Amino acid sequence: MTGVGVDALIVVASSAHGPEGHLGLPRGGVRSNNAHDHLADGKAAREFLAPRQEFAAPFGAPPAPELRRLRLVRDAVRALARGDTRGYARRRDLLLRGVRYRLEPDGALASPNEGWSAFCDLLVPPLVALGMERPRLRACGNRRCGWLFVDRSANGRRRWCDPKACGNRMRLRRYRARH
Repeated sequence: MTGVGVDALIVVASSAHGPEGHLGLPRGGVRSNNAHDHLADGKAAREFLAPRQEFAAPFGAPPAPELRRLRLVRDAVRALARGDTRGYARRRDLLLRGVRYRLEPDGALASPNEGWSAFCDLLVPPLVALGMERPRLRACGNRRCGWLFVDRSANGRRRWCDPKACGNRMRLRRYRARH
């Protein structure tokens, strides 16, 4: 399995989000004021991760050990986003224990495992790399969203996970509050 990078890591980290954390909300807005945890169980994880364009999720629902690893990855990235470098390092080190890789002929790292185990293994290298991008790791400026993103803008001043969704939503709220 290849193609697991920082974008996949951000999606996993954003699996716990606020009620406006789903991009492409139906007309009329949010149906619920509740936060979402898409790693609550294997079925929810599969439904959230399977249709992603950033990566190809393994078939089926993740088994309990991999679901725990996915939550640990999420918690590590969220700790890093909050500035909790100790919490990030503790979780990162737990994930690094016992993970093995092989080097492919093209120079890519590969997991000797398959399915969800390989997917979780391959989230660890981008997690380590994300530690170097900490200043650019941000939470969406829409408090009701909760998605994380890596600000790759030239000036490093991006505020929204998606300027067309949360950015427009927040600009509309400010406009309505003024009028």
